[in-house]
Amino acid sequence: FKDISTEEFRNYFSEKTRIDLTGFFDFWVFGTGFPHFSSETFNVKKIENKYQVDFKINQRLIASQNYLKTPLEIGFLDKNWLIHKFTIPFTGKSEVKKLKLDYKPIMLLIDPDEKMADATTDEYRIIHKTGKIEFIEEFFSLDVQQLKDSTFFRITHHWISPENINNNSDEVILANRYWEIQYVSNGIFIMSAKLKFDLSYALDDELSNFREENLRLMYRKNQQTSWKMLDLRPDTQGSRGHFVVSDIKNGEYTIAGTK
Repeated sequence: FKDISTEEFRNYFSEKTRIDLTGFFDFWVFGTGFPHFSSETFNVKKIENKYQVDFKINQRLIASQNYLKTPLEIGFLDKNWLIHKFTIPFTGKSEVKKLKLDYKPIMLLIDPDEKMADATTDEYRIIHKTGKIEFIEEFFSLDVQQLKDSTFFRITHHWISPENINNNSDEVILANRYWEIQYVSNGIFIMSAKLKFDLSYALDDELSNFREENLRLMYRKNQQTSWKMLDLRPDTQGSRGHFVVSDIKNGEYTIAGTK
């Protein structure tokens, strides 16, 4: 045995596996920070007996200057709630892909099994009964009041400020995190949700100068639409609190401070 450098270690495993590990080492070993992946577009069109899927996934960075070059696993949810997984090469800021499938995908899931150490925390469940469900790592809870059959529900907590803000207002400051809601139900699905905040530590420190009564909840359907302020007020206890949304929608939510 002998000591080897990190570069020699990289080169040895690249040679033995026949996989170029340069991008992996440049980001995760020699670099800093985290990558963040999100879906900008997802469109499905039927062509004869196939379904054409067009989608665009963007990469953003936290505390890093170099984009991660990596195989990225994605999943398509079908009508039976099976997740069909694919791996796509990701080489830079964004990837635009076009696929033809034998089934109609109803949802796109990025990194469905959380294999990537990226700047998101997510969880999905198939809900079969009413009651309260806590998504602790996503600072989110669900209260299912009525349910017929079942619902596939996924919550993603993005540890980065929302992109494509299109706000143009100095009077509104958005948080440096946001939630993404994805669900599909087989029947009646009546629920409310709590989206939680804490101004006392790093979770929402960029909003710490705002009084609790000046916090608002924002919503947009997707990255192609503008943020809209919801007519809601937070329930607070000290510096902690939450917003209650009586009918949560597919789309994205974030907290904002208003002057």
